[in-house]
Amino acid sequence: MVPAVTYEQLDDLMQSFGFSLTILPSGHRQFRHPRSTAQVTLPSYAHGKKQAQQVHWMGVRTTLDGFGFLDRDKFFDAIRERSPAA
Repeated sequence: MVPAVTYEQLDDLMQSFGFSLTILPSGHRQFRHPRSTAQVTLPSYAHGKKQAQQVHWMGVRTTLDGFGFLDRDKFFDAIRERSPAA
């Protein structure tokens, strides 16, 4: 079973690797890494423990793995180190 992942955990994880956050006019949250072409855009969300859709956390995991920030097998360990999911 796949653990629950929140949007706040994804935000925290991306920022821990040096990604900068820009809130787009649509409200979407765009993360860009300043020393690479890596970027991820997540939907807007109300702060709280809103569970992330699988397509979104998979996009973060794939980006972090593909650009060498975090091996995909360590993704859920890194998420658990963030605030615990609901």
